[in-house]
Amino acid sequence: MPRARSALAIGAACAALAAACAKPRQAKSPEEPVPEWLVSSVAGAGDACVARAREAHAIRARLACAPFARPVSAWGPPPRGRAPRPYCPVRVRVVGEQVVAESRSATGGFDDLPFEDCPPYQYYARHVIEVEDGWLVAYEGAFYSQIVWRSRDGADEQLVSAARITGFVRAPSGAVLGLAIARVRLGRGAVVRFERTPKGWALRLVSILPLEPSPAVFDDGGVLVGFAKGFVFRADEAGHVENVAYVARDVGHVGSIAKTGAGSYYLGLECGVLKIRADAHVEEWWSARGGATGRWRGCDEEEEEVEGGGAVSSVGR
Repeated sequence: MPRARSALAIGAACAALAAACAKPRQAKSPEEPVPEWLVSSVAGAGDACVARAREAHAIRARLACAPFARPVSAWGPPPRGRAPRPYCPVRVRVVGEQVVAESRSATGGFDDLPFEDCPPYQYYARHVIEVEDGWLVAYEGAFYSQIVWRSRDGADEQLVSAARITGFVRAPSGAVLGLAIARVRLGRGAVVRFERTPKGWALRLVSILPLEPSPAVFDDGGVLVGFAKGFVFRADEAGHVENVAYVARDVGHVGSIAKTGAGSYYLGLECGVLKIRADAHVEEWWSARGGATGRWRGCDEEEEEVEGGGAVSSVGR
């Protein structure tokens, strides 16, 4: 009994000492207000579902990214050295033969659906393509991804695969192709085909890629165009994969890819666009901050007049 009392006394003394030495908890600072231009709908018109909580870290990292969209008219030499951190990825598009560079917001990775749909919080991107009986919808998450079939009105849903699909392409035959990344069964990545079976939609391998691709996908008339560890590649529905260009320097994160009818490829990088003329093995660069100066510049840097597109206003870090 004396021993038990002694143990209790020692325990009480330790608890008191721990309480005395413990640091008081600091109250959490209030969340920074989210700019209106960063709060975008993640579904169709009239849908009030927005990705606020799950995008908070990305929003705070990209507060410095002022929204912009402009045609690119001047190109300079490619930049040297290490690419800046991916705070403000650029979305590159081709309208006719005109190249357009746009800022890509933290919540801008959700394709529209014609019905209201609030993705679970763990997903940061959604890719959608219409099929004969509804929609194929690919969700991307940090730890889990999936592709589901949704009926036209959104009432019915069926799981197709747990693969990570980063974009769809409609082949000339009408078949739907997708770019899959980083799943054990698929190796580094793969081009896959979606087929309708009596039991529903299923995923079939078309070709396995030897290198892990970036998530950027471009539909070049039914041929999938992607980027993997410096290689710009093309893949068709027959499984033929062709490397059309190689970039030896480190260009950082490739957030988007496009191509003109003249044969030039465009990579949307951090705060700029890299132009690749594959036939002539020539690379050119345009920066949203430095224009055609041939320098890496982050979009969070101070404002500068740029050639071939004017100046970009800065929100500031």
